Amino acid sequence: AMTGLLDAQAHVFADDEGQIVFRADMRLSGGSASPFDGSVLITDLSGDLALEPGSIRIHSMDGSAGSTGLKFSGWAHRSGDDWSFDIDFGASGLRFEDPLLGLLPPDRPARGRIGELIERYKLEGSLDAQLAFASDSTGKETFRLEVQPHDLALDVRGHRLHIKESTGRIIVEPGRVGLDHWGGSFGSGS
Repeated sequence: AMTGLLDAQAHVFADDEGQIVFRADMRLSGGSASPFDGSVLITDLSGDLALEPGSIRIHSMDGSAGSTGLKFSGWAHRSGDDWSFDIDFGASGLRFEDPLLGLLPPDRPARGRIGELIERYKLEGSLDAQLAFASDSTGKETFRLEVQPHDLALDVRGHRLHIKESTGRIIVEPGRVGLDHWGGSFGSGS
């Protein structure tokens, strides 16, 4: 569900075959939304989007979920009963303990795979994250999650590791987890 103030400019016309075609350019302000399973409430939504038959494009959208800042852009397109989409999502000041997976469609495998990583390593801490997520009309999906943890706690081979003042990125893609210049302090070393 979504609420908010929407200013729109619409163009409605008949194409050469006599079909009604439209395009609505919209600006949302003061909005709120609970996407997918409703586990995350996004407030202070504002941004620009466009709606055409069978598609929506989010040019830019900002909001917050508690103290976490959120940014979205992307598109979704429907062909018959099938949807394809490509979404870029950014979050700052997020915590692993937050219900961040509620921002992903519950029926998509990427949500399960990312959730498995959080559960397996019992991840806790604060982070900034960028997620590029795409799915074609056949359901084939790709994702790239880049996480910049600030403080991180995780289980490694039966030991709880607390890393402070973390730098660099953790990159999660289908079948791969990588570290890019990642470091931080733990215990008496780094």
